[in-house]
Order: sequence, then structure tokens, then C-alpha cells
Amino acid sequence: MSEEQREAGQFSENVRRYGREDPLPRRVDMRAGALRAVLEGGDLRYVRVGQDQVVLRLYAAVRDRNWNTIEPAYRNYAAQRDDNGFTVTFEAEHVSGDVDFAWTGSIIGTPDGLITATMDGVARKDFQRN
Repeated sequence: MSEEQREAGQFSENVRRYGREDPLPRRVDMRAGALRAVLEGGDLRYVRVGQDQVVLRLYAAVRDRNWNTIEPAYRNYAAQRDDNGFTVTFEAEHVSGDVDFAWTGSIIGTPDGLITATMDGVARKDFQRN
């Protein structure tokens, strides 16, 4: 977007809707028995049983001292799914300013409708957080 467009208040669709120019994360439909959900990176969103939403978003947020969310960079990301379940594993790093936090995570959905999320992480240096 050009400086002239910004000054004239002409923003792209992403900026108008989501507040930033970055492309939206890829969304993948997931299923665990009767549960339906959408996977966006390491976030599991819109978990439903039938028409009822039971979880809006399951994710790990790393925030700095000013409550800014430090977005993760994913490494070794793998997602597998079939008609009745799924397994997502990844490594994530949140690095910005004085924040440096790394973790491994998994989200597993089983045919009986059970979703389990795990996280194991470490602050690689001291930082103030909220």
C-alpha cells in the first residue's frame, strides 16, 4: 500500500478487517469424533458439537510487559488428520525485544471426541511479562 493510499484512508481488505496487511493463516478443517474445529497454525478454533460452539479458541499466548502478544514462528510443524481424528505437533518460538520463549506443543483429537493440548516451554532469557 502506498503512502498516498494510507493518507487518503484507503486500506486493503486485510487492514480494514484484521488491522494488518499480513496474509491470514491457512485454515484446515479438523474432526475428532463428533467434534469439528478449524486449525490455524498452532491455534484450534471454533470447536463445535453439531451446531453448538463449545470452544472459541485454544492457543498459547506469550505477552510482553505491555500486553503485546508476541506471535510465534513455527518449526518442525506437522499435522495429520483422517475422518475421525488428528494430530498436530510443532515447535514454537516467540522472540521480540526482550522476549525469547520457546516451546513444543501438540494438539490431539481422538475418535471419541477428546481433544488434548500440551505445551512444554522455556524462557531462554529473563523478560517481564503479563
